[in-house]
Amino acid sequence: MSKDERDKLFNGKKDENGKTVDLGVISIRGLKAAEAVKATMERPQHVGNNRNQ
Repeated sequence: MSKDERDKLFNGKKDENGKTVDLGVISIRGLKAAEAVKATMERPQHVGNNRNQ
């Protein structure tokens, strides 16, 4: 998942006028839940990075 895709997932997506089109995880679940989701998403990346070394 690219950085831009992660930002849209957590912060939502806005149109060219700045109006919210899609809500992100933070808006729906709250900041604490969003941090837990982000930590869960990053865990496999760390495991894969450690395996390749």
